[in-house]
Amino acid sequence: MGTHTLICREVAAGKIDVVDDPFDGGAHLHADVELDGGLVARASATTLIETVRRTVAAHDGETGAMVADAVAEAVRRETAAATARVTLTLTPSTPAPVCWQVRWTATSGETPEDCAPQVADAAQDAHAPGGEHEADTASRRAVVSMESASPQAPSLFRDVIVAIDAEPGTQIEGISPLYHAMTADGGETRTAVAALDTAMDAAALTAFLNAASRAHDGDVTLHIVDIDDADGRARIDDGGAGNRAAILAPWMDMDPMATLHGDPLSYLLVSAPDAPFAGLESDHWIIGGVQ
Repeated sequence: MGTHTLICREVAAGKIDVVDDPFDGGAHLHADVELDGGLVARASATTLIETVRRTVAAHDGETGAMVADAVAEAVRRETAAATARVTLTLTPSTPAPVCWQVRWTATSGETPEDCAPQVADAAQDAHAPGGEHEADTASRRAVVSMESASPQAPSLFRDVIVAIDAEPGTQIEGISPLYHAMTADGGETRTAVAALDTAMDAAALTAFLNAASRAHDGDVTLHIVDIDDADGRARIDDGGAGNRAAILAPWMDMDPMATLHGDPLSYLLVSAPDAPFAGLESDHWIIGGVQ
């Protein structure tokens, strides 16, 4: 699979006050944005520009470095890119400036080159005499549902799984069989669920999934159905998973001992109104096979 890049140069970021502005407001702020990997192939340049302008405006009055950090993180999450690099440039409009330009650069996400030395360093620290290896206590388990009425549903689901697994601090830990279901209006849909460990909280993961859905033109619906985030769990939209066999059945196939809000999935599945209309389609669809 190829790697895609989206680059927007000299995005007019609007008029804001920057704390460390040597031109005392007599300058124009522009942003250069470069996105790599993830779902960049489906990203919209128009949406990218709007995200830059909105984020810059929201961070009025901060330092240039802080604004650059915020823009890099916002555009990466909005487009589901693996890496976002942002450079903010102040160009003076005064006739005799104290300098010709000021730039702040920020990167969100990890490049493959970044990852290797960090892994090696961590391994050395863990095995050094008297060394200690501190676990990532922020990592949490989540279960995500995927649903699509598209004939290309399996391919869409695979794209989403690849994007999730490529997100820094996130790893896919389980993938369910593919299910076929009939909807209340007589339509057809396909579903699957994935389990993951992630450093994202419920709000950040929701934003990531929304961006992934938009990147596929809304042809795939994504929901967090469960997450180890006590505060965030109460606010997530799980798509009614507790009453839907189309979600509960593949989840139970993946993890027979799982519970939702304290109830075993097997108990919830028995009372799900769509239980007669949901069935296994493929148990090895993830590699492109059929049942």
